[in-house]
Amino acid sequence: MPAKEFTGKTKMEAKAKLDDYKFLIQIGEANTQNLTIAEYAIKFLYHKEQQVKRKRLKQSTYDRLETTFNCHIRNHSISRILICDLKSRDIQLLLDSKQDDYSFSTIKKIYLFLHSMIKHEKKKRISQIQRCLDYF
Repeated sequence: MPAKEFTGKTKMEAKAKLDDYKFLIQIGEANTQNLTIAEYAIKFLYHKEQQVKRKRLKQSTYDRLETTFNCHIRNHSISRILICDLKSRDIQLLLDSKQDDYSFSTIKKIYLFLHSMIKHEKKKRISQIQRCLDYF
């Protein structure tokens, strides 16, 4: 368990925060916000790969997502931004930098990759909060 401190007005409140954090560690969701876009995209692609194995996503769709990430996002400066610090301006700069060299269709694929990744993160965060509430 990483060294972490929790404070509260009472000892009981601090212990509750510690228990919440331990639960998040157990389900593997505690440090998502400290990941870069590239690191989170790899987790997102793993999630999509699992959907292919469960036949909820076509292999060609997964291949397109993986290619979009590897060709257009992984080596761009946006990949080094923390997911919690990502701004719409950063996405717009990425799309603008690709505008002269790529077709509208390719730029749209980049946008849709980032959009679905962010949507996945938000959905996970909401379900994570719900699980914590259900835990108690």
